[in-house]
Formats: sequence, structure tokens, C-alpha cells
Amino acid sequence: MSENMNSHDYSASNQDLLLGIDCAQKILDNYKNNSELQTWLNNFISQRFTNNIKALKNYFPNLAEKIENYRPTRPFDFFCDENGVTNLIFLDNNDILYKCSNPILFCQKQAENVINSQKVGYRPYLPEKDLYGQISYKYINAMADATQKFRYQSSNLALQKSSPIFMFLGVGLGYQIAEVCEKIEILNIIIVEPNFDLFVASLFVFDWQNLLTYAHSNNLRIKFILGEDTAHSEIYIKHFIYHHGKFLAGSLQLLTHYKNEAIEKIQNNLYKNYSRIKGAIGYFDDLIFGIAHGCYTFFNRKNFVVNTPLQGQYKDVPVFVIGSGPSLDNDIRFIRKNQDKAIIIACGTAIDTLYHAGIKPDFFACTERTPELSQLIREIPDQTFFDDIILLCSHVNHPYITQYFKKTAIFAKNNETLIHCLARICKELAEIKSIDYINPLVGNMGTSGAISLGFNNIFLFGLDNGKKEDAIHSKFTTLYKNRGYSEDVVEYQTDSLVKGNFGGLCKTNGEYLYSVEIIGISIKIAKENNKELKCYNCSDGVLIMNTIPIHSNELSTSFDLLKLIDKKRFLENFSKYETKVFDLDRNQLEMIISSQQYNIVANNIIKKLQKNITSRVQVIHTLLDISEYLAKLQEEPTTQICSESLNSSLQKMFTMVISTLYSKPNEHESINDTSILLHIIIEFIEESKLVFSKLPDYILWDHLKHYKNGKLGKDFLNYRAPNLPTTMDIIKIKYDDPNKKFRKLYE
Repeated sequence: MSENMNSHDYSASNQDLLLGIDCAQKILDNYKNNSELQTWLNNFISQRFTNNIKALKNYFPNLAEKIENYRPTRPFDFFCDENGVTNLIFLDNNDILYKCSNPILFCQKQAENVINSQKVGYRPYLPEKDLYGQISYKYINAMADATQKFRYQSSNLALQKSSPIFMFLGVGLGYQIAEVCEKIEILNIIIVEPNFDLFVASLFVFDWQNLLTYAHSNNLRIKFILGEDTAHSEIYIKHFIYHHGKFLAGSLQLLTHYKNEAIEKIQNNLYKNYSRIKGAIGYFDDLIFGIAHGCYTFFNRKNFVVNTPLQGQYKDVPVFVIGSGPSLDNDIRFIRKNQDKAIIIACGTAIDTLYHAGIKPDFFACTERTPELSQLIREIPDQTFFDDIILLCSHVNHPYITQYFKKTAIFAKNNETLIHCLARICKELAEIKSIDYINPLVGNMGTSGAISLGFNNIFLFGLDNGKKEDAIHSKFTTLYKNRGYSEDVVEYQTDSLVKGNFGGLCKTNGEYLYSVEIIGISIKIAKENNKELKCYNCSDGVLIMNTIPIHSNELSTSFDLLKLIDKKRFLENFSKYETKVFDLDRNQLEMIISSQQYNIVANNIIKKLQKNITSRVQVIHTLLDISEYLAKLQEEPTTQICSESLNSSLQKMFTMVISTLYSKPNEHESINDTSILLHIIIEFIEESKLVFSKLPDYILWDHLKHYKNGKLGKDFLNYRAPNLPTTMDIIKIKYDDPNKKFRKLYE
């Protein structure tokens, strides 16, 4: 869970607050003997429930309807002391909810502990290296530079007096919600209660009517996740945050009211999935490059994968998904011998590895929108090697790579906008098959690609995602062994030891582990829909969940019995039946990447940011207003791309704004610092209009032609535009490759 997401357990173990069940039982006994008190309480809870249901009908009618027709699974009743402090007892076993003398006092202390110990998190930001010349980096780095000059001072919620978003895990009778909301101003509240009976009970005691009316009047957003819905609470939380602004995820506060198995399960799921709730925010330039690259595939009549089932005769043939990890060297002889008995997918630099190992792949899997790998492809001496290899990728793949392949199988990447948006106005494009789980590494593309195409028997080789010895790549990979690209770069550094596929420990890092996790998830989800799917992991690297560990030598006997695949016929049939060229209507394209429409959206956001701000709450309302405005625009195909392109970097910038907004207890000083960042955001939006106007002619690296003076756009405020990058070379040494002509090897 993020360091900014705080959780505190103030359960009934606090001896200074809780006087024990005997005290609560004594209050109950006194209540039973006081008919006047019983009459007062019955009238009170009846009126409170009536008022609350009325409020729910106004603001949450579906929830009100469910409650009116609901019968508790466990009967309960209420009792109170002479001061009217109400408690609850479950009648099936006489279990009292608050085992203390004063539930309100307990909840007050619980709220005070949270408010005095938690804070809306501050984090310092450092400039990031920009390898390609991207305006989002330009302005985010300017914001990071600005924050380095701000003076951070420690504080807490009690001093900050507000919170962008707060989650109450467990409702009880609602006393703690009242205590927190009275002391700090919250703009987004998430209420999670797995016990629907308890939530219904709270309607008899807590003044929900007052809270809901206040929320409606002050634009406070409330999300209820109750009962059976809490089994998927992280999904509901993610949807809530995505709609109101991803920036909220970085400042989510949490109060856990009570502990039991259901609450702990929810909390564990939140910890486990919090990185996914936050999500990859993305960058403006990434989306713009992806759009331009997707347009290239259409304009150059490349083949897309369509929603046609794989021909039955090929479903059960073995598929080798091959990476360039060091354990691949142990399997080269097996792969060589059986390369005509399996469909082979080379992942990324494995194309180099297999070329020099005498193995001919049928597919080349590539997941990058960046162009560097094209240099390695260009260095392969025998360019005819690629003539009958099918490029397996998504539509954001870089044209420098796509141009080398006569045959392609291109998916619509699910979380990228272009094709999905086009399909909303051009129904034919709905035929293009979408794909998920292709990041962060190319092994993800290879595995998900094989699954998405409909193959049932998948074997992973060289997908080590780490190392057991010193090498991180196969000895056949010339990029590292002969062409000078270093294995000492950050992405190959290993700082963790985890369980290996065949036992023992494997050295790895965070990105490799994330890749492994995503591969495991993609297989698990696919197997739920395809019981025939089997995925074997022959790699001597990190253990991958939902795969079957097996050494290649254990496969020899079964593969000896297999027939050879007519590869020429397979490739012809695949291209004919599983892929298709689509003509892109330029008029329809202009409808969804309209510069005029983008400018309208951009100008509307600038107006919102230019309003005079005097409080933290006002800043947060502005960011929420912009985020919800952009979310609304995503519902229409003519504004969807405008919205998503701009929203990606804005959410990252808004996260930085919130960090600065709560960087010190003095609100006035924080507002002054925040104003500087908001002005930088306005400058970014202004320059983004010029970039958007270049679409679809904004292919990564080629886009530098739009900047004539060696600088990335204009200077602004006190910041000068950075210099454009001059090189992206990964080939550091010229290598006289002896393998001038590819030769297939068998062993």
C-alpha cells in the first residue's frame, strides 16, 4: 500500500477507553429496567430511521429501496444510557457491539488518534531524464524543480484541517464518521461496511440525513460499498478514483473502525491491490505517440488481428514463447530439434538470439512504442530473415519496427484510445481484436499474444525475469555480447531474491516481478474462459504463478511423437483468416482528433485553473471539477481522445499539486507555492495545443522535426526550454557479424 495511504486500528483493546463487557452489560440492565428511557429511545430511533431513509431516497434511491425491503440476517436491538448514548446488541447470542461504557467517547478518541497521526502525504519530486523530447517531461520537470525550492514542514490532519479523500472501513453505528467530519473537511468519502446489518443498524442511530444533505450542498462526494459488494471493494474504489481524479489515490486516508475476518480481508486486498488502484497515470506524449503510430498502421495497410477463432487444426499445436534470458541456453538444443513442431514467438531481443542460434521464429512479439529495437533489427545481416515472420504487437508499436515486416498481426491495445474510439463511429473497426496484459516487458506481449490468438499449449523459454548466476541474457544475444549495449543499466540490476521456477532463489527486481505477476494474472483469467489452456514454464528463472514448471528434457519423448507443422501453410492461413487490412476514413479520423475540439477542451480547463484560489479546499474542488469534466468527455467519441490525452499528464501534475498543497501547516504559504505549480500547468496546456495540432504526424523521434531551433518548444515563466535529444543509439559497437546468411540448425 502507498505510504500515503494510512491505516490505524483502534479496536476494543484500548484499556484506557474500554471498561469491558461488564460495564456495557450494566448499562443494558439499567436500560431494561427504565421504561421511560426505552420509550425515549424507541421514539428517537424510529424518527432517525425515517429521516435517514428519506435522505437516502433523495440521494441514493437504489440503496433506500434495498433497505426498505431488507430483513437483517441477525436480529438486533438498541439500548442506551441516561445520556442517550446508544449501543447495539445482537439478539441471537446477546453480543454487544461496543463493549465499553461510552461508544461516543471511544469513537471520539479513535477519530482524534487518526487526525493527530495521519496527514495528507508530502513527497519530494526530482526531475526525470527525458530521452525523446516530450513536453510532459518538460513541464513536470519544471514543477519538480519548483518544489525543490519550497520549504516542507511536518503537519497532520489536525493542522491541515482538510483531506481530499477519506475511507471509513467499518461503519458500526457511525459515531466515528461524525467525529472525523466535524474536525476536518473531507471532499470525497468512501464508506465500506461488509456487514450490511450493521449499516442498516446505523440508520437508526447516526444522522445520515445531515451528512448527505451537507454533502449535496457542498459538493462532497460519497461512495457506499456495502455487504456483498465489499468482496470487490478495490474495483469500486478504483472506479470512484478514476472518475473523480487519479490524483486522489496518492492522498487516500483510512480509518479502520473494528476488526474481524471480513474487515481484515478487505484491508489485505487494499494493500495488495493499491498499486493497481493508483494505476499507471501515463503521459500526454505517450498517448500522442500511440495515436500517431496507430494511424501509421492504417495508412500503410498493415494487417490487424480480427475476432475470428483460431482454426481448429492449430489450437493444440505447441507454441514456444521465447525470451532472451540466460536459461535459454540450456534449452537451445531442444528448441532447435523441435522448431518445426511448434509455433515460435520471439520476444524482443530474442529475435537476435534465435537468429544466431539457428532457430527461425514465426512471430516477433514487440510491445514498445519506442524505436530503439529497430536498430537491432537493422543490424541483422540477412534481412530476408524477416520476410515470412509475422510481427505480433499492438497498434502503438513504433513504425520504425513495423516497417521491417511484410506480415503483421496487430492488436488494439485495450487501454489506448485510438481504435476503440474509431470503432464507436466506424463499426467495421470493432472487428479488430483487443489485447490486455502486454506490459511492462515484451515477455508479457508474447504470452498474452499467444493466449489471445487462441493457442492452448504454451511453453515459456528464457522468460527468466532475473538471473541465478551472473549473466542476465543468453550468450547468443549479440546486442549485449558484441554490439556494446551494457547489461549494467538500471533495468537489469537485481536487488531481490525470490523463489525460482525449479526451486532455489533467483535474483530479480521490481519491474521483472511486476512482469511475472501480470503474466500469472493473464494466464489465470484466460483459463477461466478456456479450460483447455495449459502454460508450461521451462525457464530457470522466477517462478510464474499459474504455469507448470517443466524442464525441456522432460518434454523430449512427447515431442518425438509430434508431426511436423507445415509452417508455410500455417502462415498463409493465419494471415488469410485471422488478420485483415482496414481502410481508415480520414474524415472519421479528423472527427476524433480534431485540433479545434482539443483547443475548446484545453481552454475550458485553463479557465478553471485561472480562478483566484484562497483555500486548500478550493484547489481540490478545482482539480475534481477538471477531472470530472474530462471523465464526462470520455463518454463521447468526438471528445474521448482530447480528454484522455490531456488527462494523463494532468493527473500526474495534480498529484504534485496536492503534495505541495499539504507540504506545510500554514494554508496561506501552501497556497502561494501551489499557485506557482498551477501556472506551470496552464503553460503546459497551452503548448499541448500546438502538439495536438500536429497529429497524426507526430511519430516518436520523427516528431523532433517540428522543433527547428534545437529546443523543445518555448521558454516559459522562469524556465528555459530544454535541448532536444541528439541520439537514441543502443548499438554502441560496430560488429562484423559472421552469420551473414541465416541457417536453420537442428540437433
